[in-house]
Amino acid sequence: IAVFERLYNKKQEEIAAMEKEVIKITLPDGALKEGKAWETSPMDIALGISPGLAKAVMVAKVRYSRRLGEKQQITSGQDEFD
Repeated sequence: IAVFERLYNKKQEEIAAMEKEVIKITLPDGALKEGKAWETSPMDIALGISPGLAKAVMVAKVRYSRRLGEKQQITSGQDEFD
């Protein structure tokens, strides 16, 4: 457990140091929402739409339109199931 905690804490420090740029999130219906990289979660988006939706949400898939560190737009992966 100590190894996991050390690695987890190191990763959290790296994420905290990253730029929290504004990102655009495309929902399955084509609607766009804004968020911040490394801060906005799928649950945050669901809560912004409806608390009822947030309670019903069980799974979200995030797909990046470009590599991290570049300007990016996150799109819903609802139509892609693995």
